Amino acid sequence: MTAPLRINYLARRNAGFTADEWIPVWRSHWALAASLPESRTVRRYIQCEVLLDPCALPHHAVASSEYFSPEARAANRGASGYHAIMGADEARVFETVISECSFIAEHHVLAGSGTGPFKVVRYLGAVDFEAWAPVALSLTDRLLGYAQNRAVDPERPEGWGLDVAGSEEFWFDSAEAAMEFSRSRRLRDATASSDLLVAHTVVTNEVILKDVR
Repeated sequence: MTAPLRINYLARRNAGFTADEWIPVWRSHWALAASLPESRTVRRYIQCEVLLDPCALPHHAVASSEYFSPEARAANRGASGYHAIMGADEARVFETVISECSFIAEHHVLAGSGTGPFKVVRYLGAVDFEAWAPVALSLTDRLLGYAQNRAVDPERPEGWGLDVAGSEEFWFDSAEAAMEFSRSRRLRDATASSDLLVAHTVVTNEVILKDVR
């Protein structure tokens, strides 16, 4: 079976909103998308609130939209009217438009069901996904699941807005377990010995707003 395609983003909220104000604003962004015909191209849509980001300018949002098929992806990406509407709303919701902080990837679930209440998401600047997978799966016995998002060739000459080779997701049953793993020496040492370049690491929850099986 061919791995599904997803657009993945890592974003900051519009500074005009407080943290408490912003979550319903972000949810309303999906409600707008869901009201438009192009949302039929999306099989699964997930919003994840960032609970921990050690970066100097922390991010607030991780999200994924999974397309039904490559043809659905092409139809969605080519819908200029839809993207004009959504782009205008992105300016209301986020620090920058999503095209500047996203990439499209093949989504490979390598352990578990492909979902969970909390996760560690790492954005990788350089990685041999095949070689790294067995190492990643051996790093903790508390893991609920593991997936990789392997970036596909960009649609535009300048590349994806989020300039990474892809990302990986480690699921856990609690935020505490996810945070502990993200800071663990075992993860740090394995990353260094495998010569992985990690651009960002965040801990999030996971809220699935659409899921068509």
